[in-house]
Amino acid sequence: MRLNLIFILLALLFNSLLSNEKFFDKTKEGWFYYAIPETNEEKEDEDREFISLIPLDDLSSLSAKEFRETLDKVRDISIMKPSYENIMAYKRMTKFATDQSETFAVNYKLASLIDDTYEYHNIGTGGFSNNALKEQQNEEDIAKHLTENVVFVTFTKKPNSKLTQKQIVSNLNMRREYGVDTRVIALADFPEMEKRLKITHEIENFIFYKEESRWQRIRRGLIDADSFVKDFIFYDKHIDNFTKDSQLTSNLKQNTRSSK
Repeated sequence: MRLNLIFILLALLFNSLLSNEKFFDKTKEGWFYYAIPETNEEKEDEDREFISLIPLDDLSSLSAKEFRETLDKVRDISIMKPSYENIMAYKRMTKFATDQSETFAVNYKLASLIDDTYEYHNIGTGGFSNNALKEQQNEEDIAKHLTENVVFVTFTKKPNSKLTQKQIVSNLNMRREYGVDTRVIALADFPEMEKRLKITHEIENFIFYKEESRWQRIRRGLIDADSFVKDFIFYDKHIDNFTKDSQLTSNLKQNTRSSK
């Protein structure tokens, strides 16, 4: 009887193990498996190898996803193990990210000035807040130098409207404060310009390059003197680097030819 009871208990135990698939899934671990936990030293070696494999001299070779995931991991490693190597790797990656963000911001603004099709146009007066007299004087000097070959031109569909009258005052301020040539042109007198420059708003402001006979839109809608000049300075300062893209350069040349 006792022997039969033992066989029954063994059979029940065996059936229980057979029904537990997870137990037999661990075939590599075996019956007498003992897991040895990863040591801190092994984890440090793994982190050190990860940092060493990052292409810090050519971070642009990474995709956006790879860069983002790598930066997150490097930050975590640096926080837990703030060694010189780890922190410098993190600093180099954050500097790269900052530089990329600044380049994007500059090129985004240039793209908006070149083609504002997808912009939200505010007919109110736009402006840059600038109370530093030294910076203001520097901008005035730059504007006078840059605007020797350009004319600030406002096209208007309604010469007698209040909006146009406000823009005329802004243009007079620009001439007085910056000493640049400004014009206000009624589209009724030059109807061909409306189609050529794709003018859709009541007033639109452009730069005309005298030597190149080329037009560049600065803003649709009302714009104050300071904003008009600052946007032009921004455009002139950064456009050469931006137009290294062959397609954009081709489009600008095409626009120049079509404006003559």
